[in-house]
Amino acid sequence: FDEYKEDPDKHILDTAIVDSEKEGFIMMLSFCMFSVIPSTIYVFVPEYVNSIGVEDTGISASSLSISITSVIMLLLGIWKSKFFDSSWVVFGIETVMVLLLCIMSAYGIGYGLASAIGTPNIDTSAM
Repeated sequence: FDEYKEDPDKHILDTAIVDSEKEGFIMMLSFCMFSVIPSTIYVFVPEYVNSIGVEDTGISASSLSISITSVIMLLLGIWKSKFFDSSWVVFGIETVMVLLLCIMSAYGIGYGLASAIGTPNIDTSAM
């Protein structure tokens, strides 16, 4: 008994399921790998800026981290536009705006939780 001869749609469905499982796994790995990039920047850039002395450079570690991450996201948005029929400027700016929205949301939620539990003012001079 060959179930694919009896029901040809079953073969198409089985193939689609296997392909979507592979694509889902690749997407999960991609998200994991690309989430390491901003985290690494936010960990190592402030350490580097603080080691050379903030007053000597006049550079804020937070601003530098956000700028580097924004450039990386802009390039990622431009690369993404190659797969769609759209302007690279639109995709690049959209990707940077999503990044900034995520940063502001995370900061706002963290600030709100810190205020809700009564945490004293946090020293941000190390950032």
